[in-house]
Amino acid sequence: KRIYLVAIFRMIVWPVIMLVIVKLLSLFPVMNADKVLLVPFLASIAPSAATIMQFGQLYNKDPDFAVGINLVTTLSCIVTMPIFVALFNLI
Repeated sequence: KRIYLVAIFRMIVWPVIMLVIVKLLSLFPVMNADKVLLVPFLASIAPSAATIMQFGQLYNKDPDFAVGINLVTTLSCIVTMPIFVALFNLI
């Protein structure tokens, strides 16, 4: 259950917060602000990095939990990334 809670926060709640922040920042009159701000937005909606698994295993800090988070966020990224990129372009 905890893995899914982390994945929901990482793949849905955090991207919504970032979308609001990025869209507020794009209100400033800067040339190509939308294209420039798309890069950090894409980084924020990406799945958790594979290095968490390595650190979990290296320091014996629940590597199975880290693997679960990486697996669930990577699989959910297949659905959530296109949706959030489409929202970014619509708003």
